[in-house]
Amino acid sequence: IVAVSVVFTTKEVVEEDKTLPQISERESSGIKPYIQSNVLQRNATWGHMAKDDPKQLALNWILNKDKMQLESLDERLSQRYICALLAFSFDSPAWNFCGNLTIPGNAEEEYAVSSCLVTDQSGLEKQKKEHSVWLSNTDECDWYGVTCVDDAIIGLELNDNNLIGEIPPEIGKLNLTLLSLKDNCIF
Repeated sequence: IVAVSVVFTTKEVVEEDKTLPQISERESSGIKPYIQSNVLQRNATWGHMAKDDPKQLALNWILNKDKMQLESLDERLSQRYICALLAFSFDSPAWNFCGNLTIPGNAEEEYAVSSCLVTDQSGLEKQKKEHSVWLSNTDECDWYGVTCVDDAIIGLELNDNNLIGEIPPEIGKLNLTLLSLKDNCIF
């Protein structure tokens, strides 16, 4: 007969689970599912998109970089997301007017520029007019080329602005009475 003695000891081991991504407070606030179910078109889901998809880039901006920090119940969240989606879809840093997001030479100041001057070509006298830069910390109704009534976007006029890209179908969620994008490279 052989006697075996086994001694168990307990040692608390606390390790951070590195397989699961950390979820921010904004991500857990319901913004992501709200946008997926109320804004995205063509049965798009976050899980089936590449990280560099303009829809993902716009979501990341809304969640992590947008200084307005709108909540999922805010009526303007959808239109702000759609505007961000347009900016990422049309390569806004390359725009002729009001798309420059950074302070030259300082990559850490991304989205820091909030205003731009554009020469108004509509009248006989060419005057410079101040606008807000797209993806800035200002109200999207103040962004260059955006027209609003009662805080709702009704018009987008970004003619001859070096827009390059595809119009995302989500733009149909805006109640636009004017959409003018002539003299750009849109497909």
